Amino acid sequence: MKSIKLKAEQRLRFGKNQVKKLRKDGYVPTIIYGEKSDPKCLRIKDEDISRLFRESTGSNLLIELEIQLDKGTETEMVITHQLTRDAISRKLIHLDFLKIDMNKEITTHVPIKYAGTPVGVVQGGILVHNLNSIEMKSLPKDMLDVYDLDISTLELEKSIKVSDLNIPSEVTLITQEERTICHIELPKIVQEVEEETEGEEGEEGAEGDEKDGESGEKKEGSSTEESKDGEAKNSGDTDKKGESNA
Repeated sequence: MKSIKLKAEQRLRFGKNQVKKLRKDGYVPTIIYGEKSDPKCLRIKDEDISRLFRESTGSNLLIELEIQLDKGTETEMVITHQLTRDAISRKLIHLDFLKIDMNKEITTHVPIKYAGTPVGVVQGGILVHNLNSIEMKSLPKDMLDVYDLDISTLELEKSIKVSDLNIPSEVTLITQEERTICHIELPKIVQEVEEETEGEEGEEGAEGDEKDGESGEKKEGSSTEESKDGEAKNSGDTDKKGESNA
C-alpha cells in the first residue's frame, strides 16, 4: 500500500468549548496514539480529511503525517485507527491515528467490498453477509485497505468461506478459515412451502400405512374364513387322494 501525505497542526488548547470552536473554524480534532509515546493532539483541515476519504477505497489508510509544531515540523507514519461521525449529517468530527513502525507487522481489519450480482440472487435467492471485514497481519507497506470479493458466480444455497479467498503471500490471515463470509439462502416463503410439501407427503404416507393396515386386517379375517374352507377343501382333497390311493 502506498502512503498518503497529509498535513496537520499541533493542538495546544483543549476542552469541549475549544473543540466546538475548532470544528466551527473548519478543523477536525485528531489524536495520535503510540505504543511507546504519549498521545499527540492535533488538528487537520476538514477539507483535507474529506478529500482523503473521498479518494480512498477503504478505511485502512497508511499516512505520512507532516505535523507543524512551534519549533518546526516533524513527520510520523500512522494508520487510521478510529473515525467518529455525526449521527445525523455523517460528517467526520473526530479521528484517531495509530503510530507505526514500518519494519514491524501490524494487525488490521480489512473491509470486504462485494462486487457483482450473484447468480443465486437472480434465481430468487437472498444474499446474506456474514462478515463485513477480515483480520490480517502484515508489514504496513503490504497492508490491504480493502478486499474486493467477486460474488457474481455464487449460486443458491452456496457459500463463500474465508478459506476460498486469494490472500497475498505477504499477508497472514488471522480470521478462521472455516468462517462463512456470505451465502445465498432461499426466501422464507419458499422454505415454508417446501416444509409444508414434505409434511403433506409424510401425512399421505401415514394415511397410506393406515389404509394398508385396515386392508391387512380384512385380509387376515378373510384368510381365516378361507382357511376354514381351505381345511374342508384340503380334507376333501385328502379324501380324494385317499380314494385315489386306495
